[in-house]
Amino acid sequence: MCAFVLPESYTDTARIHVAGIFNPLSYPSRRIAEAIYRRLEPEETGDPRSRQALMDENDRLRQEVARLSASVDRLEKMEGERQRLGDLQSLCVRVAVTGNDAGGRDGLLLSATSLGGLSSDEAVLYPGGLAGRLMTGIGGARVRLITDYGFSLTGAFLRFVESSDGLKPERISAPTPLVQGAGRGRLEVAGMKWSDYMDAGLRPGDWVILDDSAWPRAIQGVRLGRIVSAGPSRLAPGFADIRLAPQNDLSHLASVWVLRKE
Repeated sequence: MCAFVLPESYTDTARIHVAGIFNPLSYPSRRIAEAIYRRLEPEETGDPRSRQALMDENDRLRQEVARLSASVDRLEKMEGERQRLGDLQSLCVRVAVTGNDAGGRDGLLLSATSLGGLSSDEAVLYPGGLAGRLMTGIGGARVRLITDYGFSLTGAFLRFVESSDGLKPERISAPTPLVQGAGRGRLEVAGMKWSDYMDAGLRPGDWVILDDSAWPRAIQGVRLGRIVSAGPSRLAPGFADIRLAPQNDLSHLASVWVLRKE
């Protein structure tokens, strides 16, 4: 009758009084149920470690996160280098640089642990072009950079020009340049007449690319450097004083790519 017939305004008051009648029965039952629950429930225990131990663990976790983040950054950088090397990446082995060569020469010391299967005289690349040649010996391995004094190779001049399809590379008709290392990160073109330089219309910013049969076919056309300055030579009248610079400072490379022999 209270549930389905009589209005709630009459039954609520009566329900409160009726519920009080059952309290002597419900209270003991509730206490018994709570005692059984406490006995069967696993006892909750706190962390036995001290506050300092927890702080030390958090610090270790932060350092691990920082290390992993740095690893991700290195992997992303390596992937960027691979993409800039293009198809050459499948022909190369990446080797870490451990330091600069001593004795005032332009060179890099390499990690011996990553030189498996590599031998002397192999071409060494970096994302900006040709870095030099691999030199191996009993004491380890080093890269003789193209900027090292006396390093020489032949090349060709190249310029990017605007076209309907965007920038297009064009070789510049000029005598074959002999590119030599001048030391301290510098390159120069030797033996070129000033009149030939002017007739070819060369100017700062033009590239010099590898065009030398003594080097592997796969890397013909890679960049050696770009013209940074040119003028008549003061020491050799009639000849040009042409200075080149690699894309990056080769002495600061963190890693290089060694081309496996064909």
